[in-house]
Amino acid sequence: MACLECFLGCRMKSVCLCGCVALCVMLSGCKKDNERDYENTLLVDGLSAIGPVENATGDSVNEGASDLAGISATDTLTVDGAAALDEQALLAQSPPLDSEVIYVGRFIDSSVEGLAYQTASRRGVTSRDGEFTYVVGETIEFFIGDISIGVGVAGSVLTPNNLVTRGEEYNFNHQFNVIRLLQTLDVDGEPTNGIKIRNDINDFNQGFVLDFDLPVDLFAELDDLALLLGETSNVAALVSEPLAISHYVDSLTELGIEIPGVELTTINLVGNLDAEERAPETRVKQIFSSGEDINIPQIGTGDNGYKGQKFVLLDSNGQRYPVIIEGGSSAESIAVTLSRVQGVDVTSSNSITIDFGPLASSNSWQFSFNGQSFPAGASMQEIAISINDKTNTTLPGISASIGGSKLYINANSGVNFNFYVAGGEVGTDSMSFIGNYNGYGSGSGRGDFGSINASVVGQVVTVGGFFWIEYDEEYDLYVESLFSSAGGYQGDLLPNLIVPTTVVTNGFDREVDDTFNLVTHFDVFDSLGYLHVLSLYFTKTKGENRWSVYVFIDDLHVGGTNPALPPPQDELQNQAKFDVVFNSDGSFDTQNSQTVFVRDWVPEHSQGYYNDYFLPILIGVDNETFLIENPSSTNFLIDLSGLTQFGSSITIGAETRVNQARK
Repeated sequence: MACLECFLGCRMKSVCLCGCVALCVMLSGCKKDNERDYENTLLVDGLSAIGPVENATGDSVNEGASDLAGISATDTLTVDGAAALDEQALLAQSPPLDSEVIYVGRFIDSSVEGLAYQTASRRGVTSRDGEFTYVVGETIEFFIGDISIGVGVAGSVLTPNNLVTRGEEYNFNHQFNVIRLLQTLDVDGEPTNGIKIRNDINDFNQGFVLDFDLPVDLFAELDDLALLLGETSNVAALVSEPLAISHYVDSLTELGIEIPGVELTTINLVGNLDAEERAPETRVKQIFSSGEDINIPQIGTGDNGYKGQKFVLLDSNGQRYPVIIEGGSSAESIAVTLSRVQGVDVTSSNSITIDFGPLASSNSWQFSFNGQSFPAGASMQEIAISINDKTNTTLPGISASIGGSKLYINANSGVNFNFYVAGGEVGTDSMSFIGNYNGYGSGSGRGDFGSINASVVGQVVTVGGFFWIEYDEEYDLYVESLFSSAGGYQGDLLPNLIVPTTVVTNGFDREVDDTFNLVTHFDVFDSLGYLHVLSLYFTKTKGENRWSVYVFIDDLHVGGTNPALPPPQDELQNQAKFDVVFNSDGSFDTQNSQTVFVRDWVPEHSQGYYNDYFLPILIGVDNETFLIENPSSTNFLIDLSGLTQFGSSITIGAETRVNQARK
């Protein structure tokens, strides 16, 4: 059984220092700020033993750590000759000495007024601000009338998360049930302005028993709970779980209180991966449209400057697939045309940087983009906001951002960018259009640009986009340039010498069984105790003794975001893929394998909403030291060192979980 003080006081530690049996010895490193020295203080089921300690036979037990080994988990411990959990014995203990300071603490789920409380030296009812008094080191118990809602170690701020049922382990169910009941009993039904328990609550709950450790659905169905609500409130059911959680999280966040969760969960896999099996491998060629015609701003024309060109794809059987690109075609239409060839996949985009430069005085530019006009003198900020507002309507897939004097415009398809610009202060103002070449809107590519000067006569600027060709490894691609009527070659959409990049993948798709060798699943829990499923997919790669491991939680990617990608891809989670290696004797090669570790995972609730107080997802690899500094997130270390690679199926070993999860 996890001891209360160790769980509440030492939760920030990565391991429990006491072993967590029926009693523990607090080490000096566990004591909290402003509290007396707890070194070698014996705790019995979370209660500080003030007097000599005896076992059930009456034998005195020394508090020294060396004598504790003789006490079994089944021994009944007594304090001053009375049962350790005897309420009256606790209350009969001596009041604090004059030298002991009386502190004021607060109970929070909003401030809770009207909770009865008692410690070894004090008792009372929480004030309007949820205040109670205590002496450092005391255990405190809270009540709704006669109903105990839990016991904890007194401190400056306590929440339902700090409470456990007397003599029991920490339990997520307890936390949730207390939160919902407190908010339901609030006299005005509006917990955002504080929670107040009616003064006469004790008149209605005599003899009621509520087991807060029950699963939330069973707790909500208790007969005594129904009677309590019927007698004391105008509602017949508890506040809904999502609503109660949302309020609780908001209250704690405002106070800067972290919500504790599972600090480190290790899932150990023990077994064997079949070395003979291999998931199918895919090899494709890729080529980027980096020719001299690409993404050059064309001043004074509605044409993007892309000249006609003829591509020929040759398959492994010598079959030719000619594709003719008409002059002036957008990158989007080029992608559509090339994708008609079987075994070819083409995507496109567009990107431009516009430098407004220093303005002579006030902004007098008139500006329009792809048929959308902006008010005369509109600032870059106003233009960017207007473009983003239309990304799902009249400017589909187009977004904008600003930096300094520059406006960045990106499209997730290769549509032409058509600008119309007029105005500005003649002789002073100018505007530059800078091609980005790499397609990511950073302005860091080739940097072809065109400039226009202020003029009362409107000027047109057109910018073409990019395209990526991906085709089967067995294909060859080359260019047969067309002759113009005036003679000479046309078109330079691809490099003159086409040297594609060969990309090797295992074609992994979790929806397709023959693209991976094995999958295994584990139940995991977020810091609010909600159940999720972690899935590991194993794929044998072409390299000898090498495998890829893909990690998903709730069938969602957990590989972090890539800010180098164009919007909106830069905000999407990437695939979490890890490379692992086995030695020639079949044992696991820890040194050359990546450590599979999911850290600061942002869970999605089973009902579809996100717990927005969690941190972003990060994946730790290689020899990174995992310092768990913030217990508000849930972390998973997948230990593969117990795996071998011979010729049988994998088996799953024990799972190690730190906190008891909801059931």
